[in-house]
Amino acid sequence: MKFRKRSPKTSINWVHFASLASEWEDSVIDNIDEEYNRLVDHLHDSATKAESLQVAKRRLFSKTLELIRQRGIARATGNYQQTSQLTKLCRKAIKEHLKERRAAVMDEAAEAGKSIRKARRSFANYKTKMTSLRRPDGTVTASRRAMEKVIYDFYSDLFDSHVYLPTHHLRQDEYIALRFSLSKYDMPSDR
Repeated sequence: MKFRKRSPKTSINWVHFASLASEWEDSVIDNIDEEYNRLVDHLHDSATKAESLQVAKRRLFSKTLELIRQRGIARATGNYQQTSQLTKLCRKAIKEHLKERRAAVMDEAAEAGKSIRKARRSFANYKTKMTSLRRPDGTVTASRRAMEKVIYDFYSDLFDSHVYLPTHHLRQDEYIALRFSLSKYDMPSDR
């Protein structure tokens, strides 16, 4: 069995490497901070624009909204029996409200002399879409405050996941092995 000739051992200038790594780390951190600040500013601007839009008419009756609020409280306390009962009541109240709303839209169309078929179609097409977000623990939330917290936590974790390389001062002809670990966000994906 013959051995291949091995190439000479590569020597690394660790002082130069450490200085380059620290410069790279500083530039990456500065760039990420700028990007994060731009993102926060953009989200803040979007939120203020959304709040300044016209206040929409209440889509649900106050009784229905109260049932939904009570269901949220029951779900938060873990009372599944009461949550189930309130969910049934909420569904019934929402169906009732939609029937009344549909009848009102048809009446408005008939009084204005518009096409009832078009009014029915537009009522079906322009339903309010609920925005919801899945938390890291798997639960789904539609609360604006809870969604903001989930988004804030996600981006904070994302931008805090740096690989920190320690800087070492070395004497000539000395070398060390750098030890560092990657966070779960810095790991390459298996795609």
